[in-house]
Amino acid sequence: MTMLARDELPASGARLLTHAQRHALVGALTGNLTRDRAGWRDHEGNIVKHQTVRHLVADGYLVLTSRTGERRQHTARLTTRGDWYARSILTLHPRRAQS
Repeated sequence: MTMLARDELPASGARLLTHAQRHALVGALTGNLTRDRAGWRDHEGNIVKHQTVRHLVADGYLVLTSRTGERRQHTARLTTRGDWYARSILTLHPRRAQS
């Protein structure tokens, strides 16, 4: 799991995120979040609430993309800031890397 580089400081605001927001960011670190009929899911199939994704997008941690065609596909991927926060979470809470 990718964590912070030796010379990189952790994001101080990472501790202020809710448990659901931290979980979503760490889930997006290893693969984009995808949306299906049931809602948003990480790469392991864990459900992420729409409200959590919406807040993370509004705060600049995630960016949404959509593909149209036969099957419409929505994904949420980390921004540079979101990637830094996700790696900070794993550095501050290493047990999250195992779950």
